[in-house]
Amino acid sequence: MKPSVKLHLMCAVYCTTLAALNWSHSVEYSRAVGLQSTTNAPVGLALLLAGGIALVLAVRCLRAAKRRLESGRRVAAGGWISSKSVLLYALPLLFSHATTSTWVEADGTRAVASGGFGHALSPWVFLVAVAGMILFQLHAKLADDEAPRAAAVRPAA
Repeated sequence: MKPSVKLHLMCAVYCTTLAALNWSHSVEYSRAVGLQSTTNAPVGLALLLAGGIALVLAVRCLRAAKRRLESGRRVAAGGWISSKSVLLYALPLLFSHATTSTWVEADGTRAVASGGFGHALSPWVFLVAVAGMILFQLHAKLADDEAPRAAAVRPAA
């Protein structure tokens, strides 16, 4: 598989996963005992996932840069970021659409449901996702000749 196709495929799957987690749903019931609510918002999981991936890639970039400096090897000619267009895959994380509905339960309890795509944490998920995609490309640039070097070292027969 071509490296550019692999890059686009990995970034598309990554951003699709984050976008699939970028929703929320909550219901509030006004009962005689007080306000009760249930909330489901996996956007926190998306932020945790994106942050974890960005952290792992940052550490891998630092290690690859350290190996390069210690061995005195130069980085191959060309741009550090091979494809800026993959950053467009993260744009759906900035969009939001919310709906609210109100009804009265059979026991007279007033209920308000709200939910939709997008959340207050969505811009943070977007920023961390973009940082992760940039770090992925930097790591690929720094470690581009690591595999041939490892393959060249073979035990004597």
